[in-house]
Amino acid sequence: MPLRIFFSWLFLVTVCQAEVLPAYMQNSVDGLQALELTLKEKSWIEAHPNITVAIMSAWPPLNSSDDKEGAKGIGVDYMNLLGRRLGIDFKIIPGPFADNLKAVQEKRIDALMDVTPKPEREVFLNFTQPYIEVPHVIVGRSDGPFHYSEEDLRGKTLALELGFGNVKYFAEKYPDVKVVEYPDTTACLKAVSSGEAQTYAGNRAVITYIMAMELLTNLQVQGELSKKGSILAIGVRKDWPEMASILDKALVSITETEKFQIIGKWVGQETDERIELTQDESEWIASQSSIRYMGKTEWLPFESFEKNGQYTGIVADHIKLIEKRLGISFKTISPMQHNDSTEKYPAEEVDIILSDTKDIKETKAGKKFKVTKPYLSNPVVVVMKKTERFITDLNQLQDNKVAVIQNFSYSREIRKAFPNLSFIVVDNILAGLKGVSSGEFNALLCPLALGTYKISELGYYDLQIVGKTDIDMTLSFAVRPDWEVLEQILNKVIDSISKQDHQEIMNHYVKEQVIRTGLDFRTVLKWILPFVSLLILIIILSIFYNRRLHKEVLERKRAQLKTLANERKINAMGQAMADALVMIDGLGKVFFWNQAAEHLFGYTSQEAMGMDFHQIAVPNEEREKAWAGLRHFAATGQGVVFGSTIQTTALNRSGLTFPVEVSLSPFQVENEWFAVGSVRDISDRKRAEEAIRESEKRFRGYFEHSQIGMAVTHPQKGWIEANGRLQDMLGYTIEELRHTTWADLTHPEDLQADVNFFEQMLADEIDVYSMDKRFIRKDGEILYTNISISCLRDENRAVSLVLASFLDITDRKQAEQEIKSSNAQLKSILDMCPVGVAFSTKGIIHFVNPRFRDMFGVKVGDPSPDLYVNPEERNQIVAKIQSEGKVENYEIQMYNSSREVRDILITYLPIKYEGEDGILGWLLDITERKKNEKQMEEQVEDLKQFSRLTINREERMIELKEEINSLMGQLGKGKKYKIVE
Repeated sequence: MPLRIFFSWLFLVTVCQAEVLPAYMQNSVDGLQALELTLKEKSWIEAHPNITVAIMSAWPPLNSSDDKEGAKGIGVDYMNLLGRRLGIDFKIIPGPFADNLKAVQEKRIDALMDVTPKPEREVFLNFTQPYIEVPHVIVGRSDGPFHYSEEDLRGKTLALELGFGNVKYFAEKYPDVKVVEYPDTTACLKAVSSGEAQTYAGNRAVITYIMAMELLTNLQVQGELSKKGSILAIGVRKDWPEMASILDKALVSITETEKFQIIGKWVGQETDERIELTQDESEWIASQSSIRYMGKTEWLPFESFEKNGQYTGIVADHIKLIEKRLGISFKTISPMQHNDSTEKYPAEEVDIILSDTKDIKETKAGKKFKVTKPYLSNPVVVVMKKTERFITDLNQLQDNKVAVIQNFSYSREIRKAFPNLSFIVVDNILAGLKGVSSGEFNALLCPLALGTYKISELGYYDLQIVGKTDIDMTLSFAVRPDWEVLEQILNKVIDSISKQDHQEIMNHYVKEQVIRTGLDFRTVLKWILPFVSLLILIIILSIFYNRRLHKEVLERKRAQLKTLANERKINAMGQAMADALVMIDGLGKVFFWNQAAEHLFGYTSQEAMGMDFHQIAVPNEEREKAWAGLRHFAATGQGVVFGSTIQTTALNRSGLTFPVEVSLSPFQVENEWFAVGSVRDISDRKRAEEAIRESEKRFRGYFEHSQIGMAVTHPQKGWIEANGRLQDMLGYTIEELRHTTWADLTHPEDLQADVNFFEQMLADEIDVYSMDKRFIRKDGEILYTNISISCLRDENRAVSLVLASFLDITDRKQAEQEIKSSNAQLKSILDMCPVGVAFSTKGIIHFVNPRFRDMFGVKVGDPSPDLYVNPEERNQIVAKIQSEGKVENYEIQMYNSSREVRDILITYLPIKYEGEDGILGWLLDITERKKNEKQMEEQVEDLKQFSRLTINREERMIELKEEINSLMGQLGKGKKYKIVE
């Protein structure tokens, strides 16, 4: 089946489970319910012939809109029908839900569809009765985890539509679910498909439709939300209560046929399920209230009536399916026994009856029933004791007593096809099974479903199906002679029922129902009563022996029951497998071919059966080798491909080759070897592996050629990988590193801090950490590094690998040490310096040395003090800095910490500190020096005065001596004084 058809079929099965409308009274008048409108309501309609109704623009199949077709969907069809019924022209306006809701609230639009009645909305809306209800389900990727309920969504990313009620629901009830809002449902589902979100929750009908139309094949519907689903009604503006009442009456008037026709138009779209009826056929269906059908009792799994009168079975489920597709009701009348003939029921009493014969029956009036195409076909099989071998040809039953059941058309066909066999006709399946079990007959021919069901129900665990004939039991409907149109309609419906539909119904009864039925009272009598009687006789002799015997019998029964259950499950399990499951014989002919094999190789099961598997699935270049291996297998049952999973190349019907993974197992039946194998398409995995290899190659390149050291270690601190840069940094080769641990190479003073971080990571308290750390190189030198550590965890959150990067910061550390040393030296100098040093920015002191602190009594963080004796000098200094760039050796008077005037010699330089402008100043207190200088000046002046006095006296003495010498000369005497020049 094409993928698109499959998903559309899935949508049909899903959406038809929705409750379409509440059950209203059905007072039919000409096929429609009467609209009992009041005079006031009729007047209201006349006053409002044109009404606007908003729908969601992207919520198919309920409602949607596009440029080509405009507004469309189930809701639109409902409104069109209501419009015709009421004589109102409803103008459909598509848009997002939030916009629609606001527009009706503001009375810009009159009503909206797709709305769930809620108390907060009743403030501005009147609601009609719901017109459809669909549960809300969870959607996840088919290759991911299964989510059963809201609890499984905790911690997950959930895609939801913007403004939908589910957003509020999860925010209030499950706040730990991470909700991501998208504009519409399609965007939500695509987000899950791409992996952008992990799950989605919403309307099941919309989900299945979009998944089918968008071919989102990697998604699956999973669990169901505990909250109510989409209960959709029509919301009408609050000031128009008459309109809500009118719409309610119109909704009640819609017949079941009309409902099903609307639903069927959308759920069967673009699939084989769509039934194209002629106008005459549609009118005929609309004219019928129900079709009478004669059900049968005690003929499970095909049909029966339960104690509560409920009609059940394979036939009943087919009738229910036909009811849904036609939108018409089938009514069962008094049941008949399964072997009653059709002649008892004239056309006047029933409209259709079950027919399991290809012969056309006649009514009492001699008119022939109209027999439809077979709607069910079930192969006739051979039932024998488990001790008997498998039957591949009925001629193997020559000289055996073979039971067939009366009133089955297959009985006549088999007796005609095998006239040489000894046939015995029995009344029913019970008589046949009982006869085979007791040895009265050697074999029983019966339909497969009937045989497997009754063997389990009646407890005949000594019997099994040992063969299959080429004849099928077919079930058709025999229609009353005057209803030829119904025969035509039923044939169309039968054509629309897919193989999967049939299989779903069969599995329900042949698999699940058998398990539910279990043993009945007759089984208890058959097995337990004789044993109990014997036990009473023997218990006197050996109570212990009987206990052991009882245990052995029970174990044998359990084993028989388990074996039978396994046989029934084999086919269902094979069909349910996601991998292609194929069985071939020693010649390579296909014996089993499941649905996955159909999708993988492109051949249906009917086409593949009997074909050479290697011819249709193995590429030409590999075929001869495969045939050679097959010949060896047919002769010996051995082969190199058995017992292991191999990867090879397969071929599909289109001639395309693709990589597969194959697992084969041999088994032998009657000296003939068979092989069964699973085939899995690993194209996606191969592409993923190639992407991983490319990613690993890129990572390896980054790893090996990185300019920083990189390593991979294990949780026990051992080295796994180290790139070349790290080996150079540590001085060890990778082989040498693998014989030690990173703890062994860590500087002892840094080890404990690193170990503390590492143990936190192992305890799942942190995932990453970084720190400065010293290593001891192989040559004994200290290596300073900055390490960054992260980890990879397994599914249990345990650390599996540790990733580390190492940045060599030795040069930086040495520079820091030098700076630190320089800073220490500078601090020592400044601390001992007699000059006060300080700097400030924006009027705040950021540094002062001890001398400055003593001089002015300020500390770091204080505002700059007002120290100037003459405030004008401050502005002069600032101007000088701005013009000359600095102030150097400038004398000024300032107040000290005791507000004493001091003479200060200043030097100011502009600086930048943490991005801000500031002033660095050297301030030398020269008050004492100034005093000393003044004293010295005064002493110098005194000395000068004394010197001047002394010099003048000497000059006067010389002059006096010269005068005396002159007088002595005048007196004729010699000079009295010797004058030295």
